[in-house]
Amino acid sequence: MTRIPYRLPLVAAACLASAPGCGDTVGDPSLAARRDSAGVEVVEARRPLWGDARGWTVDPEPLVDLALSGSGEKHLFHAVRGMVGISDGSVAVADGGSEEIRLYSAAGEFRGSAGGRGDGPGEFDLIVGLTRGRGDTLIALDHSDRLAVFAADLTFARYLPLPPFALAAHALDDGTLVVETEMMSLEILEAGGLVRVPTVLWRLDPNDAGADSIGRTAGEEQHVVVSGPRAGQTGTLFGRRSHIATHGGRIYLGHAGSMEVEERTAAGELVRILRIPGFPLALSPESIDEERSAMLGDDPPAWWERTVADIPAPSTRPAYDGLLPDPSGAVWLRPFRGRSEQQVPETWQVLAGDGTWLGGVQFPLDFRVMEIGMDVVLGVRRDELDVEHPQVLRLDRD
Repeated sequence: MTRIPYRLPLVAAACLASAPGCGDTVGDPSLAARRDSAGVEVVEARRPLWGDARGWTVDPEPLVDLALSGSGEKHLFHAVRGMVGISDGSVAVADGGSEEIRLYSAAGEFRGSAGGRGDGPGEFDLIVGLTRGRGDTLIALDHSDRLAVFAADLTFARYLPLPPFALAAHALDDGTLVVETEMMSLEILEAGGLVRVPTVLWRLDPNDAGADSIGRTAGEEQHVVVSGPRAGQTGTLFGRRSHIATHGGRIYLGHAGSMEVEERTAAGELVRILRIPGFPLALSPESIDEERSAMLGDDPPAWWERTVADIPAPSTRPAYDGLLPDPSGAVWLRPFRGRSEQQVPETWQVLAGDGTWLGGVQFPLDFRVMEIGMDVVLGVRRDELDVEHPQVLRLDRD
């Protein structure tokens, strides 16, 4: 572990030992197998527990819709960038339109707000995300590479400076934070073609002045076109990116190349791998053609047609496009959907805390999941007029 006060490190990626080891099974051996690989537990799911039966369900009828539970500007939302539940049942929302953190009761009544656009105490340049810390502390990531810390009643506490190019912040149960920052590399971009720009992971102690670098991820896949001294990013077809989440004292990391999630300690040490071998990810030529068409849009100029035609086509899709642990320790994996695949509901795959693959849970169309609890899900639905509705949906685990 390297102690660096906000300097961008050259961190070596952790090597994953692949030598197979002997092991036993998790519960029913037809469901999953467990083995040891150089001190790292590997759990491989063989089939979903639920099979073809109905498993957990999400009720599309909201328990609370914050856009309808009151009137006035505090019930109008634009570019919601975070939504978390508080222990008393209330809900905090990071609204990008007003750059505010707003608090609502369990019934959807507006309780108060903090922040706003500006340079004053507790104000934001641009809210990037929202997470919940110890004791219902609310922690908002600002675009200006700092965290704004608020008490549960939205009283502003302080700012925490971050390493440059911060992308996300996640809380651990000991009060420390895992911060992900983009690793800017001219060498990667200058090479051109299909590249992945790594991100650096830091462990930040709010009571300390520095940060510990604890590893890095493969980052986001980008297609870079080099023309003379200039390099530009054009987007990708079914591009992969890494995903980070935390639960308790663990960090969950996924690179999305396969249906696999790494479980790491707060210090970044790899301790377990959850895997679903053979999960279908193959892309057909028709899927690639549809994705290029969606990327082109209507009546594209000739230069854009040439650019999109030159973007390499992958043979497989990303395994997932997000991961969220729930309070039980289960890991939920959001399915990847391309530009041409947005008009179908999302069916998240769920891995139980012991690595057993439970099956899929379908969410309503146009609903963006932000937090998964034991019996509710928080997220935002867009209506036919493109109006955002922060909602609380019932999750039935029977």
